[in-house]
Amino acid sequence: MKKLFLILVLLFISIICQAQLLKQREVYYEGLFSKAINGTTQVVLKDLSRVDIVTDTFAIEIDFADKWAESVGQSLYYAHVLDRKPGVLLIVNGNAEERYVLRLLKVAEKEDITVWLWNYNNDTWKRTKISSIYSYKF
Repeated sequence: MKKLFLILVLLFISIICQAQLLKQREVYYEGLFSKAINGTTQVVLKDLSRVDIVTDTFAIEIDFADKWAESVGQSLYYAHVLDRKPGVLLIVNGNAEERYVLRLLKVAEKEDITVWLWNYNNDTWKRTKISSIYSYKF
């Protein structure tokens, strides 16, 4: 009986760890966000690069906050190739990574990039309003 209990506890812990590891990967957010906005995931271009999400309107790159600059370049390139608007879904730790968000918003305003933020603490997302004030809060 003790062995069975131990096995069940270990299995439960393993499942929780697997779920946390999945949340640390972009593919987790890609799946949820694409369903929310009716997008297609992993669209392969002629040069074999992959767009995270494509909709009728947007070519969207998904990245964690510290990779905000990479997301800008990729979204602009994908939008150009697909003749769509560039978009970025930035995965953030609530308001704790504000410096990355503010950097992205400054560039997004100049380059006309639509920005969504996904708070991985509670799995909520929102589209940001880009303005000369550059502020956001979850």
